[in-house]
Amino acid sequence: MYQAGAGGTFDTMAVHPYAADAEGVLRLVRQVRQVMDDYGDSSALWVTELGWATAGRESTFSLDESGQAAELGTALQTLTEERSDLRLRGVVYFAWQDVPPAPDRDLWLYHTGLLRLDGTPKPALEDFRQWARRFSTPGADGLPAANGSPTGGRPTSTGVEGRSPSRASGSGLRVGLIAPRRATVGPRRKTFRVRVVPRSKSIARHEVGVRPPGGRRYLEVPTARRRWKVSIPAARGGRYRVRARGVDRKGRPGPWAYARTIAGA
Repeated sequence: MYQAGAGGTFDTMAVHPYAADAEGVLRLVRQVRQVMDDYGDSSALWVTELGWATAGRESTFSLDESGQAAELGTALQTLTEERSDLRLRGVVYFAWQDVPPAPDRDLWLYHTGLLRLDGTPKPALEDFRQWARRFSTPGADGLPAANGSPTGGRPTSTGVEGRSPSRASGSGLRVGLIAPRRATVGPRRKTFRVRVVPRSKSIARHEVGVRPPGGRRYLEVPTARRRWKVSIPAARGGRYRVRARGVDRKGRPGPWAYARTIAGA
């Protein structure tokens, strides 16, 4: 997805980390976060589905009611504890209540509810309540409380070419970033102009970085100018990525804004 140029075109990554147990769920979420970090993407994560069934046709995701409660409690506890590192905005459990199975097939997904078909609670409901309360409290990481849908609410952070690539909040140092689609190619270097759009009077300077094709690190450049020219060693083909953020007079940085990938010839 990133190699195809999708980076910078979304502000939240959604993942359905279904697994046999809580450790499998956590492993998948951490892997997604690692891939995002490797591509310089600080966008938030939403776990938009996870769950375990307590009846129905046997599957990888089938447990008894006590097992469902244990795995859900462990998964929510660890996701809450690692929320900041994962940049996790919320978790959606599937589902609230069991539903009647189809006449010709009794699949596991009809039985993942926190409530039984008759509306009585399963043991997992109490674990869900406990960790939902803790997760819904905004932490020191600056991420908003997980109340609402992954796509709901008002964007509160950076803009890139008219878009909002991330929802990092808690900072008044937001900037926008505009960069060209393609670099000017020289024999040994690539050159392109970048414009930073400050959205706060508190910004004293900017930090701008460029990551060359295949690179895992950004070449960072501090600057007080809003418009500046980037010139970096040329690489064969691939795509470049640009990011920028505002820094106040006390050296406190705001959230990164990411430009679309810049194609290198």
